[in-house]
Amino acid sequence: MGLARLEGWPLALCISALLAAIAPPAIADQGALLGAIHRGDSQSLQALLQAGEPVAARTRQGTTALMLAAAQGKREMVGILLSHGADVQAHDGEARTALMHAATAEEARLIDDLLAHGARSEAVDNRGRTALLWAASFGRTANVLRLLRAGSEIEHRGSDGATALLFALGGGHRSTVRALLDAKADAKAQLRDGTAGLAIAAQRGDADLVRLLLTAGAGVEVANRGGVTALMVAAGEGHLEIVDLLLAHHAAIYARSATGWGPLHYAAVHRHSAILQRLLVAGAEVDAREQRQMTSLVLATALGHQEIADLLLRAGADPNAADGDGVTCLMLAAKEGHIELAHRLLQRGAETSLKDASGRTALSWAQLGPKEAAFVGLLDKVELLGKAESPVEGESADVEEIQDDRQGHHRQGRR
Repeated sequence: MGLARLEGWPLALCISALLAAIAPPAIADQGALLGAIHRGDSQSLQALLQAGEPVAARTRQGTTALMLAAAQGKREMVGILLSHGADVQAHDGEARTALMHAATAEEARLIDDLLAHGARSEAVDNRGRTALLWAASFGRTANVLRLLRAGSEIEHRGSDGATALLFALGGGHRSTVRALLDAKADAKAQLRDGTAGLAIAAQRGDADLVRLLLTAGAGVEVANRGGVTALMVAAGEGHLEIVDLLLAHHAAIYARSATGWGPLHYAAVHRHSAILQRLLVAGAEVDAREQRQMTSLVLATALGHQEIADLLLRAGADPNAADGDGVTCLMLAAKEGHIELAHRLLQRGAETSLKDASGRTALSWAQLGPKEAAFVGLLDKVELLGKAESPVEGESADVEEIQDDRQGHHRQGRR
């Protein structure tokens, strides 16, 4: 049975690409000038330039001496190169400029130095990224502030739609995120696929970032093209604190992805029992079906998640729920050899006589699995060869307990 997964998050790939792209060039065949920069030897750099070594020397990747010094945060060397006429507008093979390289370094004064020599903060590389986007992706808050003061467009987007704020969120850079929000960056910004900053923060499991965004007005209902919301992401990733934050801000517990999955489905599949309970108390529909008609209990049973299945059953989940082909929970448990889970289903009222679209019963499915004899023995043991056992003692109390918790939760929400 193919199970849906969390939608891919392009920003994570963008961040990885940024980190890889800024790696220092290979030392081999750099030449004397570039070698001096790599070693941090300012005296040799000065002597070489005075001896006529070309200031425009490049690596095989097109990185100039100025870019290399800027990327390594070597301010003295940058000054020497600028005094010898290094071109601040030059770009490498990816169209990155010295300012973009400097934006990733810890030496914030480099930004001012290069801007004073005519560097253009609005220049973009081959992926549409400005120096501001580079600075944000590396969490260089001081660089971000300098670039903003120089007039960098705070809402500029790279080719993937990511703004500086989204890049900072993707890297988990709290101080940079705070600085951008203070500068009125759009907290509702989304990637081109619809992924919002709140979902990125939720995936990272960073409750502080989530709080910052919510305070700045980020929308809890925003979904990507796959219909996945921040609440679904938090539920699937197992971040209980963030689930609580989003629910407190009235995130829609009934929202569905393009495949029909809701937060409860994600929590069930990924075995997050505490989140599952929280969602049920908040009012999640225990028998909600996704597009293939599978409930959370069907999914949990297919995966053998006994604790999750038991929680769902206690909350009143239908033990005879089936997918679009009529395959019930008991059939799935029988086929996969989940005998203890099958026992719980039978205790909760699962019917052994039901048939799927192909006319097969749970016993027929057991014959396809690894524990046919054990399943038959289970049926004999509980005397359920033709009828389901009565629900276990305390089932009604379990359901009532969930319902009482839900009522208390809703009363709290109205205050």
